[in-house]
Amino acid sequence: MMTGRRAYWIPPLALSLIAIFAYGVFAFQLGFHWDDWGFVWLIRALGRPGLFDYFATNRPFLAYVYSITTSLFGTTPWAWHLFSLFWRWCSAVSLLALLRLIWPERRLETFLAVVFFLVYPGFNQQAVAITYSHFFLAQTLLFLSMILMLRFASQPRRAWWAGVLGVGFSLVNLFSTEYFFGLELLRPALLWLALGQRFPDQRARIRRAMLAYLPFILALAGYLYWRILVLGFYHYQLQLGGSAGTTFASRLAALPTAILEQWKVTSWGAWTQVFQLPDFSAYGPRLTVVYLFVTLITAIGLYLLASRTFQPNELEWRFSPTWLGLGLLSLLLAGVPFLVTDLPVRLTFPNSRFTLPFAFGTALLLVTLLGLVPPPVHRLALAGLLAALAVGLQFNNGYLWRQDWQLQKAFFWQMIWRVPALQPGTILLSSDTPFDYLSDNSLTFPLNLTYAPDNHTTDLYYAYFFVSVRLGHELEALKPGLAIHQDYLAAGFDSTSDQMVAVHFNPPGCFRALHPIYDRDLPLAPASGVTAERWLQAGVPILPRAAVKALPLSKPDQIVAGEVAPFPVLGLEPQHTWCYYFEKADLARQEGDWTMVAEIGDQAFVASYQPDDASEYLPFIEGYARTGRWEEARELTRKSADLMPLLRPALCAVWERVSAVPDTGITADRVERMKAELGYCPYPEE
Repeated sequence: MMTGRRAYWIPPLALSLIAIFAYGVFAFQLGFHWDDWGFVWLIRALGRPGLFDYFATNRPFLAYVYSITTSLFGTTPWAWHLFSLFWRWCSAVSLLALLRLIWPERRLETFLAVVFFLVYPGFNQQAVAITYSHFFLAQTLLFLSMILMLRFASQPRRAWWAGVLGVGFSLVNLFSTEYFFGLELLRPALLWLALGQRFPDQRARIRRAMLAYLPFILALAGYLYWRILVLGFYHYQLQLGGSAGTTFASRLAALPTAILEQWKVTSWGAWTQVFQLPDFSAYGPRLTVVYLFVTLITAIGLYLLASRTFQPNELEWRFSPTWLGLGLLSLLLAGVPFLVTDLPVRLTFPNSRFTLPFAFGTALLLVTLLGLVPPPVHRLALAGLLAALAVGLQFNNGYLWRQDWQLQKAFFWQMIWRVPALQPGTILLSSDTPFDYLSDNSLTFPLNLTYAPDNHTTDLYYAYFFVSVRLGHELEALKPGLAIHQDYLAAGFDSTSDQMVAVHFNPPGCFRALHPIYDRDLPLAPASGVTAERWLQAGVPILPRAAVKALPLSKPDQIVAGEVAPFPVLGLEPQHTWCYYFEKADLARQEGDWTMVAEIGDQAFVASYQPDDASEYLPFIEGYARTGRWEEARELTRKSADLMPLLRPALCAVWERVSAVPDTGITADRVERMKAELGYCPYPEE
């Protein structure tokens, strides 16, 4: 049985191990993702004033917190990931202390509820460390504030300091983020439950609860006044009166359905995800062993901890209507910020971030439902299994974020090789992205860190646009001569559609800066969006149709000679394999240095490097042909056509261009023989 001092340190220690298993295995192998790139740029370019400008329209108090944390951790990825992991654990420990204060006799149930809270599978964005470490900090302060409130309620005169400190922590949480606003409304229910034994008379309990809650509701009212009437809403607008095309009555009628949908997504939907096992073939043997180790240790460890260290009567917990009611109430209140702003709560990125406040309610409900499972041995085994599977799911999330970081590094290194420098005002325009956890805003900031590291103004020199996001908005149309402005809160970007470079990146193919002449005959994606997506996911080297539409606007002369120092967090330059030689050859082709293209080809082929995308042979074919090396050009042409018949029009276009250039050393007869061998060539342009 767990008694004495062991009762205090064993649960937090167990929670720390579970947190490490779920979130810490890949902590030193992750980088920056999504909104974190914006903060990295702010830290490097604008410093503390930039943070205050960024948060001025939405969460101004958070700028003070960030100014402290960013001064401590700077732009060191592993430090941020450990910081985020620490506060994730702190939020769990503070919740455990809160539940133990309300139900001191139900130690096993409260411990299991906190375990489920810690590994909650609905939230899958732990790797966005700079952003969410501050959310976990705010959540921890919320739970500590509730603990202090209960202490104040038990002894208002002697523990007045707890009330003052509790209100302070509550205000820090409220002014830091709106995510946990709904959970602030749980305070009356917690006071009612915590004061039950001390005040069996309901009137006396109500009076004491109202007295204790008074300073907190006044603080909440002050926050609401400031948030609604003083600061206002910049990003997300309140939808209480109905949005365009709706009325207040229609929104009110739809509210029960919206609430039930939130509950379904954040409870049933979130927890059934744990039964989706990862792709072990992608893991490989070593990582599979690690996965099995952390999940088995979690399952077995929780079962042994519960069965051997808690008292026998604690193993016999039953279905609790109180816990059921509190869990449902918590789910209802957790959704308030997203209901009033009409933000959809989903389990997919990026909207999975809205599930975080629901973790507490779902944990209570899960423990309550487990109370229906007889006998205790089965109940504990099932609890351990669910927790272990949730750990495995979070482990797999960490793996996916690590893969995303590896992909980011490959993207930026290949871009640096292909684009040594850029004219200020350049927009990189992409039709799609292989990244699961990045927006085009995300890519804009490392782009500026790479090509304008010494810019410390609020004017960004470069921007990255996704056609699907910006067309019809910041980018009015795919036409020349259009003014473009993009607001990034603390900074802005101004340019025109005459300064765009179309780019494409679809691994395992290499990064491409698309050229309106050399790349216009590349294979085009099918008209069906579904089919095109399947082809891209299968690695078929095709150009999305949006990229082809943007191709005439692509201005390769925005890419200029120079040498850029990669942003330090990208690590050491990777080994020079095929993509390095392709990027350098593609750059030489853009500059018309065909001798250099051929020399780079010699280096690549001597090293026996081969492309995953046969269209990447095209620069070398043309380089060999234009320098009179008939045999190499013919051999690569045949090889490319055999590997990818879809390339025949592009191959014919190469030989059309070669035929138009005098003094290549390749006779017109040979060019015609090559075109005839390909079997199809486009009609010459009139």
